[in-house]
Amino acid sequence: MPTPSHLPFDAVHAASAFERVKPRLDSVPEHDLGPIRADIRPLVSTALAAHEGALSLAERLARLPSQEFDPASPARVADAAWALWHARIRLDHASLPKETDLPAPLEATCTALRDRMARVCRYYLEDDETAGPVLAALGRKKVPAELAADLRRLAALYRERHEVLAADTRHWKAADAEHAEAFAAEISDVLSEVDDDGIRTWTLLVARAQALLVAEHEELRATLLWLLRKEAGAAERFPQLLAVPAPRGRPRKSQGVPSEPPPVRA
Repeated sequence: MPTPSHLPFDAVHAASAFERVKPRLDSVPEHDLGPIRADIRPLVSTALAAHEGALSLAERLARLPSQEFDPASPARVADAAWALWHARIRLDHASLPKETDLPAPLEATCTALRDRMARVCRYYLEDDETAGPVLAALGRKKVPAELAADLRRLAALYRERHEVLAADTRHWKAADAEHAEAFAAEISDVLSEVDDDGIRTWTLLVARAQALLVAEHEELRATLLWLLRKEAGAAERFPQLLAVPAPRGRPRKSQGVPSEPPPVRA
C-alpha cells in the first residue's frame, strides 16, 4: 500500500476508505460526537502524518506484543482520515444549491401560471420604472428555485398593481396571486426536503467520522509517543488532533473533488 503522501486523491479511493469505515461509524457513542471542525484539513493531515510516522517505525512497532499494539492500527487511522475527507466533501455537495427536477405536473402548472401572469404584467407594466426591471428578470427556462422566485415576484406585482392589472379581461384571474404564492411555497418544500435530507445525513456522518478518527489517532499516537519517549520533539511531531489549530483565514469549502490530497506534514 502506498503511503498517503504518494497516494493521489480521487473519489474512488476516498469512497473505498469510507465504505471500509462505515460499519464502525454507527457504533460511535453519541457522547463522543462533538462540534464539527469548519476546516477538517488539519485533522486529516495530522492523522496521515501519524500514519506515515508509524510506517517509518514499522520494524520497531512489529516487535511490540500484539496484545499491546494492533498492527492494523496505522491502516485504520489512514482509512478514517480519508473517510472523514470523503464525508466532508459529500456534506459540502449536499449544501450546494440543487437543480432538482420537479414533478412534471407541478412544473407544467407553475410554468403556465408564471407565463400567463407575466403576459398580463408585461402588457400593462413593462414601461413602469418600478415593475419594468422585475419583469426584465423573468425568463422562460428556469431552475425550480428561480421559478418559485418568479411566482413570488409576480404575485407581489398582482397585489401591488391590482387596479391596473384587473382591467385585463382575457388573461387576468383574481385567484392567480394566491395560487402563485402557494405554488412557490410548494416548490420550496420540494427543494428543502431533498436538500435537508442530504445535509442531515452527511452532517451526522461527518461528526461520526471525526469522532472515530480522533479515537483511532489517539490510540496510535499513544503508542508512538511511548516508542519515542526518549526522543525530543515526539509530542510536537504527533500532536493531539483536536489541539491542532485551524489555518488562518476563512475555511475553504470543497467545490467538488479536490485534485490533490490535503497537505501532509513531514
